[in-house]
Amino acid sequence: IPHLLTFGMATYSHDSRFQIFFEKPNDWKLQIQFPKIEDEGIYECQVSTNPPLVQRTKLR
Repeated sequence: IPHLLTFGMATYSHDSRFQIFFEKPNDWKLQIQFPKIEDEGIYECQVSTNPPLVQRTKLR
């Protein structure tokens, strides 16, 4: 079930292992400290442009 982890610089996870970082000019990074087996899955980054930009990565 997909759920929102971050939006802009706000983190919507109660798990403090998930952090978002922004590096100028356009580089967003999601950091998962001490990954666990249950973190496995597809992570998606979306940029609200027209058309939207989407980048997916799989964590195993």
